[in-house]
Amino acid sequence: MGARGVEVVDDAAGLEAASRLPIAALFAVEPQQSEPRSPRPEGLARKAIELLSGSGRPFFLLVEDEEIDTAAHANDGVRMSRALHRFDGAVAAAADFASKDGETLVLVMGDHATGGLTIDSRSRGREIALLWGGRGHTGEPVPVFAYGPPAAAGRFGGLFEWLRQNVHGVGASLSAQQLITNATGKPLTAAPWLRYAEGKYLDEAG
Repeated sequence: MGARGVEVVDDAAGLEAASRLPIAALFAVEPQQSEPRSPRPEGLARKAIELLSGSGRPFFLLVEDEEIDTAAHANDGVRMSRALHRFDGAVAAAADFASKDGETLVLVMGDHATGGLTIDSRSRGREIALLWGGRGHTGEPVPVFAYGPPAAAGRFGGLFEWLRQNVHGVGASLSAQQLITNATGKPLTAAPWLRYAEGKYLDEAG
């Protein structure tokens, strides 16, 4: 990669010293698996924002702390909470830049839920009792938080309201078939999946 002009760094110090794009940060040990975490998601986010914003061009940045999902698969609430706390630092870095820039939209969301996590009624004060429903991906709605220019962030308000009216507010009283029909205007069928499967596997079979 270096021969193609890509700067390659392999530790936190090298990343901090980096001053140009393109760059590839390749660590011998994944930051999520080392103790103490180095670099932390916040540091990664701030460096990425520094380099991308310095290019003078619009940019899209995705930041993830994958250990949130890994810990939920293991039903490890302590490990998941620590990962969420670390990720919160990355969110703070993005929000800090957006508040100063005035033209940046920050979206915070999960791509899915994992573990069927609920908070048990035995929780008292700061002592939270967790209940896990499994170790796989689950179908609970995941929230989307938007921060930035009102014209951009406000677009998500309509989506939230639609979900409240058509899904969240009535989901417990309707069957899955009724819910999908009311929300989309069409009953649930296997036809879209069959078309996908036929196109994928029949084409591959020649």
